[in-house]
Amino acid sequence: MKKHIKLIVFIIFVISASVFFNSCNVIENKTQSGSTLILDSLLSTKDSKSVIDSDVCILDTATNTCSIEEDLADASVRNVSLNPDAETSYYGDVIIKKYRVSFTRHDGKNTEGVDVPYSFVQDLNISVEVNGSTKFSFVIVPIRAKMEPPLVRLANLENEKVIQTTANITFYAEDMAGHQMELKGKIDVYFADWADR
Repeated sequence: MKKHIKLIVFIIFVISASVFFNSCNVIENKTQSGSTLILDSLLSTKDSKSVIDSDVCILDTATNTCSIEEDLADASVRNVSLNPDAETSYYGDVIIKKYRVSFTRHDGKNTEGVDVPYSFVQDLNISVEVNGSTKFSFVIVPIRAKMEPPLVRLANLENEKVIQTTANITFYAEDMAGHQMELKGKIDVYFADWADR
């Protein structure tokens, strides 16, 4: 009888332990990481605003020609341990490896290359220590986007004068134990041939 009780207790322990260790972090896409990323802010690098005014044509008055520049955003990210009572190790450190940007319009017209710029993926190599934070800049509107429809049409004031969009950003990361995670954020981007100063 005692052997049966010991066996039952052992089975309950094994099941409980497997449930605990397999559910360390269900916050971010069912990752098993012991830490998670939090996006504290997403702002324009140029003026620290929560909206990016993207200029499709910077006029050179001497030559009367347009030049174009990429637009950057600043992200402030924290890496938070999901078990603050546990002793932390470098296995909770996270590296943000790449990101994806896609655009959606406020009026619902969302065909890439017609209504909004094409989505793109770009590499990163940003390290965030567990229980630490970092701030980094990244390209949110590449130069090539301003050389393609629909943005190239704005420089000549064809049809639309302003395209109001939301940039949807997904950061793809991995902790030092190899667990994958994602972090999502949004920022409005208004495209136009803004007045040159």
